[in-house]
Amino acid sequence: YSGTWGHDELHYINGWTSGEATWMTTLHTIGSFDGPACYCIEPGVPRNLYRSYESYGEDYWDSFPAEYNRTIDGRTMKTLLGRIMQYGYQGNVSTSWRSQNASDAAALSHAIATQLLVWETVVGERDASFNKVDPSGYGKSAVWSYIRDEHPLRSQIRSYYNSMAASVQSHAEIPSFCARSIGSARSYELKYDGTRYTVTLTDTNGVLSNFSFSSSEPGISFSRSGNRLTITSDMPIAGDIRVSASKTNGVRSGVVVWTDGNKGAGIQDVVTYGENVSDPVSAYLRLEMEALGTMHLVKTSEDGV
Repeated sequence: YSGTWGHDELHYINGWTSGEATWMTTLHTIGSFDGPACYCIEPGVPRNLYRSYESYGEDYWDSFPAEYNRTIDGRTMKTLLGRIMQYGYQGNVSTSWRSQNASDAAALSHAIATQLLVWETVVGERDASFNKVDPSGYGKSAVWSYIRDEHPLRSQIRSYYNSMAASVQSHAEIPSFCARSIGSARSYELKYDGTRYTVTLTDTNGVLSNFSFSSSEPGISFSRSGNRLTITSDMPIAGDIRVSASKTNGVRSGVVVWTDGNKGAGIQDVVTYGENVSDPVSAYLRLEMEALGTMHLVKTSEDGV
């Protein structure tokens, strides 16, 4: 009931805006005022109460107009939005929430932080790796400017915002010794230790436990200990050896779009979370065998010279 909850008129990159709101921080629901939280994907487009929307699946993003986001394409937006909602607020919104109550303040902060990250993704303030794009270089406002310094929940919103952003980034993080394509994968040498060929690699990104490994060649085995991966082979193998890594149980929230069918105009479209869907994360590295052994060849003529 007190505090500066509103924000100035804000102009984001790629033409999106948030109109001035002196007192309000707005949350969105679908179906009823106490319904499931949903998140605006068209900042600045009007929102009307009691309007009918159609529900669309993830193919909505296949033809998302490029002029509305020149940082990433629609399919990348879909994936990032699903990851945001995986870690974002997924419950119902309640009209009885009061920021003076700790549990209500936490739910409010989580939902608001989720909306901010959705907006950053939609307007182009996040790249494909979910790194920030600085809008000041375009002479535009940052989405975070929506939360004034005097906002009563600013510190809690910021905490959820930072935590969720880190989770989305680490969601697709790969071991530090891997690459995202086989073409850019580094090669590591398996050295002979007297009984077998082996190499141990250390993952400085701390995500090794999330991945399983397989090889293009039989006889290659993998074992993990903390953030160290040991690769071994009992027999020498000639040529280039390719190793693939796949994130185990890679899923994210499905993205359900509620729309009037008019992208970027008409009535404001929103998204909510659906059933979990597959979200594969792959990585690659190469191996080669250490050259072992020597040969001494003596060529002798018939007379023994």
